[in-house]
Amino acid sequence: MSVLTMIDEVLRRLGCETSAGNGKVRSTCPFARVTHAAGRDEKPSFVVFPTTKSGEWPPIYSCQACGETGSFEDLILTLWARGVLSDGDRILLSMYASADGKAELSSASGRLVARSVSRFEGAISRVSAADFSIAPWRHWDEDGPWHDRYSIAQCSEVPELPAGSYDEFEGGVPRYAIERGLAIETCKAWNLGHNRADKRLMFPLYDERGRLVAYSGRSYACRCGSRDSVGEYRCSICKTSLVDGAEPCPACGGAPKKTRTLCSKCGQRWPPKYLHSYGFKRNLFLYGEHRRKIDRGDTVYVVEGNIDAPMLWQAGYRPAVSTLGSNVVLKGAATSVHVEKMIAWWGRVVIVRDGDEAGRKMAAGIVRAISGRILSSVVDLPDGFDPARMVQERPDELRKLLGNPTVSV
Repeated sequence: MSVLTMIDEVLRRLGCETSAGNGKVRSTCPFARVTHAAGRDEKPSFVVFPTTKSGEWPPIYSCQACGETGSFEDLILTLWARGVLSDGDRILLSMYASADGKAELSSASGRLVARSVSRFEGAISRVSAADFSIAPWRHWDEDGPWHDRYSIAQCSEVPELPAGSYDEFEGGVPRYAIERGLAIETCKAWNLGHNRADKRLMFPLYDERGRLVAYSGRSYACRCGSRDSVGEYRCSICKTSLVDGAEPCPACGGAPKKTRTLCSKCGQRWPPKYLHSYGFKRNLFLYGEHRRKIDRGDTVYVVEGNIDAPMLWQAGYRPAVSTLGSNVVLKGAATSVHVEKMIAWWGRVVIVRDGDEAGRKMAAGIVRAISGRILSSVVDLPDGFDPARMVQERPDELRKLLGNPTVSV
């Protein structure tokens, strides 16, 4: 049996869908449940090469989606040591024997595998010497830490924005932040900022270790400075622009259909509500996770929006984190990075759900993934309200829903 065939067999036994050809094996990623945001690899992204490009041994693997790379030999060793592959020793010995003297190996590598028994004995010694509690194998070992490595591995740190591109709050607070109820102390605690050029409230995003991962900017005005917008409507038949959208199309009588929002002052398209640093994968980070060791507590308050987390924190409900969107657990996925972080870091989750369809979707996904694993509860806010607005407009009602704050403010 060739090395390629044995690699294919091992991956199939791990539940992967495989295909071999062109001197390599391609399959779905065996680490997908942990390393992929959706918890699965819909397009086969995992590739194993029998040798490196220079023809060296041992086989190596690489996932083009999550970036996980390593030695396939070490993968088999780990699975064997943990009992996932009970015949890992047989597989390794067969791989060494099949590789002996093959033309595909360089002369240097050929010398390494020329004595299969010696190579095999060396592999056995590494089983006892290796530390198999590291992150990559949590797919099979539910006890090991994992979130630090896999969160940052899929979203590299970004450099600081150019000097002068935005001001910290000490230098100037946009009126929008005050209108939304954010206190200066809260802005400083969360390191918020102000992008004057793009008219955005800036949210630096840090990972659990405090490393800067990305920026998120919340638009509060058009670039021309206007804070008023108007919906642009188009005829559903002839696509003629109907700015007011109140009357049937004068050209053909078709009904208007809203397509986008325009600035009432300059007529340009209204900027996107949120912009994140290029390449940032928001479904791998909880906004506010960097404060976990500062805001100690066994109960975490989970919200959806950027502003909601610091506002709830300002009201004394700490720790508070945001999922940065409602699509937390994808359809068909058993869990997500967000959910696994909540389970790893806290003992109880309180989901403060927005009073809209997106909020209901977020809460339903988290509850489905977290049910039976740790304590959880859902707090429904009135229709049309989010946590930030409740803190600002109905603080007494919010206190009745959530109970007393964990921190007196």
